[in-house]
Amino acid sequence: MPEARLPVISILLPVGAYGVPGQATVPPCETESINSILRPLCVPSWGNFPSPSAVHILGRAIADISRLQVPKDPKTTFNVGVIHGGTTVNTIAAEAEMLVDMRSVDARALAALERQVLAIVERAAREGQGQVKTELVGDRPAGAIPADHPVVRTCRAIHQALGLQTYTEAGSTDHNVPLAMGVPGVCLSVTEGANEHRLDEYIETGPVPTGVKNILLDAVALTRVTSPPG
Repeated sequence: MPEARLPVISILLPVGAYGVPGQATVPPCETESINSILRPLCVPSWGNFPSPSAVHILGRAIADISRLQVPKDPKTTFNVGVIHGGTTVNTIAAEAEMLVDMRSVDARALAALERQVLAIVERAAREGQGQVKTELVGDRPAGAIPADHPVVRTCRAIHQALGLQTYTEAGSTDHNVPLAMGVPGVCLSVTEGANEHRLDEYIETGPVPTGVKNILLDAVALTRVTSPPG
């Protein structure tokens, strides 16, 4: 099971960053207080062009992140899955943020990727006169189980009895936590499908009855494998 890191990375512009180059001015406008931070709501893009924009900074950072080369072995992945920022189409964005998903089956490869991503964001913010704020919202530990572990062998045997073929691969689920703690286990599926986490995701309904039978037989058989003797 790969380790996963999910930081929210925000680009913030200080009040003095608005206005024409060489001037630290903000046009009079309404403000709101969020967590004791005052943010201008209406810095017009027409009268203050060119001025630093948090959205522009974030966009440049995302473009550079998309060009990162990561190893295939150990498998390492990243995805900028969510972005937010700005208030209106003709207002310079004071803040923008992205949610980044980084995963790897190797802790060192994941740490290296995280350093690269943060370095890109820091550079983009520095060049665009912005500031970076990072908040970690997910940290899923890595874990593994040997292919010859009794739990795995039991599941394979039940698959064979049901006429099913066993496929094994690394995945990232809530099961990472017990595996990282040394608690043996596997994730089992009840059917096949494709396009996970997309609007066109689907599953094959035909194999579901056999899949449910597989889960029940596994649960019963594994109580004997994991229960203490006597």
